[in-house]
Amino acid sequence: MVSFTGSTRAGTRVAEVAAVNVTRVHQELGGKSANIILDDADLSAAIPAAVGACFLNSGQTCSALTRLLVPADKMDEVAAIAGETAAGYTVGPADDDGSRLGPLVSAAQWERVQGYIQTGIDEGATLVTGGTGKPDGLGAGYYVKPTDRKSTRLNSSHALISYAVFCLKKKKKKRNQHKRYSEKHRLTTN
Repeated sequence: MVSFTGSTRAGTRVAEVAAVNVTRVHQELGGKSANIILDDADLSAAIPAAVGACFLNSGQTCSALTRLLVPADKMDEVAAIAGETAAGYTVGPADDDGSRLGPLVSAAQWERVQGYIQTGIDEGATLVTGGTGKPDGLGAGYYVKPTDRKSTRLNSSHALISYAVFCLKKKKKKRNQHKRYSEKHRLTTN
């Protein structure tokens, strides 16, 4: 039995290789979902918890909720809390007692994440903390700066795997629009 979580491209290759020996395969080829913050949420509790959930396993899990959808009128407050929380995470080797975030799995993944962060900035997102490049003092390894950016544009075409939180404004939707909105922007409930 082979169990695999990752991209569709990698999953296709795993299935091809496993088929030669008729090896059973279980795959989760999903992308990232959004963490939806409601109007009445206790932001001082919800946002640090959301950042922590995003940063679990250095953000390299399919369940890492790397996008925060927040009420438009709370955007600045949420971004500030998320940025402060993200900046408080220490990046470094796993065997360093002070580290809370380790490296990404490969150079290819590091490059992909750097590209996603830069694309967001190029598309008009405001950087709250972090950004592209490696954290100071960590030239070796695939480390990413804990990053928070805010944007009014919901671009969910990339499944970001990293420790980067993206705060996105959400407008109020009528109940009958929820299903179409959820399908379009790949939202799930947890």
